[in-house]
Amino acid sequence: SIVIPNSVDGSQFFPKSLSGKEAECFVFACMASIRESKGIGDLLCAAQLLKGRGLKIKIRIGGSGPDLVRYMKFCEDNNLDEVVEWAGRISRSDAPNFYREADAFVLPSHHESFGMVFVEAMASGLPIVATKCGGPEGIVTPESGVLVNVGDVAGLANAMEKVIYSLGNYSPRVIREQFERRYSTSVVLERIREVLLSVIPPSRRAHSRA
Repeated sequence: SIVIPNSVDGSQFFPKSLSGKEAECFVFACMASIRESKGIGDLLCAAQLLKGRGLKIKIRIGGSGPDLVRYMKFCEDNNLDEVVEWAGRISRSDAPNFYREADAFVLPSHHESFGMVFVEAMASGLPIVATKCGGPEGIVTPESGVLVNVGDVAGLANAMEKVIYSLGNYSPRVIREQFERRYSTSVVLERIREVLLSVIPPSRRAHSRA
């Protein structure tokens, strides 16, 4: 079989400019349906671990879903309100800014067939922390982020900490270039064109050109 990924309009997403000013805390963006299958509970538990290590982080979670109230209560009960920020549903027009305001992207899903948010994060030049749950394994490379096992909260926290302390090893330019080579609209359309031409008989191709 031939797998052709979805494309993302790269003109809407681009890496943020670096001001050179040291930020007060490291910001992780997360965008997903707020439900157990997206690993949001694992992410909140990892946030607990990172807070316990004294790391200054903010996790901005965009989206809504059936488990939102339960997870908000978890944050309240475990004093995570200063670490976790619930951004609500993010519109497509607001998504580029949502990524651009972050330093990295994290989504520890339990299963993903693909994952457009990972590609959008790449288009924004963000390093990614994700799980080995299907889709991300074909998207995230050592140059663009870290993959951990599904449900491994300690591993997730360690991966997030690794990205915080090694952020300088992840080049927004290189991550963006990976996106352009693999998921930009022009590249995906060309792959579709090549597949279509491979199954059209030469005689039909000539007829079409005529």
